Amino acid sequence: MRYFLATSDIEELNKQFSDTRILYLNNKNKIEQLDKSIFEVEQEIKELQAEKEKTDLKIQEYVTNIKELEELEGELLKQIEEYTQLYHSEK
Repeated sequence: MRYFLATSDIEELNKQFSDTRILYLNNKNKIEQLDKSIFEVEQEIKELQAEKEKTDLKIQEYVTNIKELEELEGELLKQIEEYTQLYHSEK
């Protein structure tokens, strides 16, 4: 037993197929764009993490330098105080 489709039925099926294909291609394009965006964001995150690590190292270096400077400042203040007392005692 054979079934025959009317021309209008065939045209309707072709239209549905065409519409479905258009939707598929649009969705495929959107997915590709989203994948590209995700990749770009992931790359940016990696760059920012590397930059943060460099910044953290610089901050640690600055903290160490500040501590050393504070120690030197304390030593200089002691020396100034000693020289000031020595100066006043010699008068």
